[in-house]
Amino acid sequence: MLVEAPTGAAASTVGRLVAAGGVVAEAARAPDLRRALPSFARWLEAAELLPRVPPAERATLAAARLSAAAAARRVAATLEPLGAALATVGVAPLLLKGTALHGTAVDPALRPVSDADLYLRAADLDAFRRAAGAAGLAPDALTAARLADYDASGGRAHRLSDLVFRRTDGAGVPVEGKLDPVQVGVPLRTAAAFLEGATPSPVYRGFLVPAAEPMAVQQALHLARHDGSDLLWWAELARGVRDARAAGRFDRDRMEALVAGEGLLGTVRETLREAAALFPGCIEPALVHGAAPGGVTLARFRTRHAAPSEPDERAATWALQLAHVVGSRRWLAAAAALARRLRPGDAYVRARFGLPADAPVDGRLRARRLLATLLGRTP
Repeated sequence: MLVEAPTGAAASTVGRLVAAGGVVAEAARAPDLRRALPSFARWLEAAELLPRVPPAERATLAAARLSAAAAARRVAATLEPLGAALATVGVAPLLLKGTALHGTAVDPALRPVSDADLYLRAADLDAFRRAAGAAGLAPDALTAARLADYDASGGRAHRLSDLVFRRTDGAGVPVEGKLDPVQVGVPLRTAAAFLEGATPSPVYRGFLVPAAEPMAVQQALHLARHDGSDLLWWAELARGVRDARAAGRFDRDRMEALVAGEGLLGTVRETLREAAALFPGCIEPALVHGAAPGGVTLARFRTRHAAPSEPDERAATWALQLAHVVGSRRWLAAAAALARRLRPGDAYVRARFGLPADAPVDGRLRARRLLATLLGRTP
């Protein structure tokens, strides 16, 4: 829990609010508040206020906690055999985002997740694929095509794509492997630095959890790339920085070095400013001072806009990618990546259309694929 349980007058005020009803129901209806319900239930329980919540809303909180706990069990059922298989091939991926929190001392039942995100060095991809197969995981259809193209291109294609593996028995959660830890443009020059300071997960054998600085950077850029309004994401960022600073384990220079020259430092600072405004006292001003080019301000940053319309995640992603390309001055690399997306290799096209490995790929087939992609129906 980010905020300690209330006492005295504060507890009395919160008690009156929850007893009146409607607070939990409103949070359950709001996509940017719903995932915080398990933590809210624990917070009320610690403050001895849970009995004052109306029965129907208490049932909602109990259901949210049960759902998050079930998701945590699915994550464990997926990662435990995968971690054992990875240990045999000498690969230890870095857990990302919510999965990284599950892999630390954070109670998994307080953190709803729907998949397991991890960062892989490109050099470890082949070994990871072998381990995944041994653990009963297989690439989904789109990933299989991406991997065919990746192999055929010598590792140049699909470095920014999620590589999704699922258990063949249909249980567990999808595993999303990423060859770039933040995925906001051409691969970061500093990607390998996200592994520095990582430690073995005390929960999932065979995996690493990031140090505080890489964790904060990938959380900040994830917020900037996505909706930007989910309260749980903001709370996790603020608490992670606060606790690391209190323990003397957060180095501002190291955090900034992770995105130095990538056109993303302004975005990281802007996101930390927002987290500081939402949770005063958690993030010291020194962490957000300084000018940096390439900052992107989300239209749905919580303290600045009511956001009556749906967020445009695609627009936010393109804005970050543009800032990244301009800031890193990697025009040729960006043009090459875009060209590969518009015209993927023959192996990818064959795999997506279910054609034999020796089938010809002509202009008409490529036109069909491109049209489907533009219409949002990627074959």
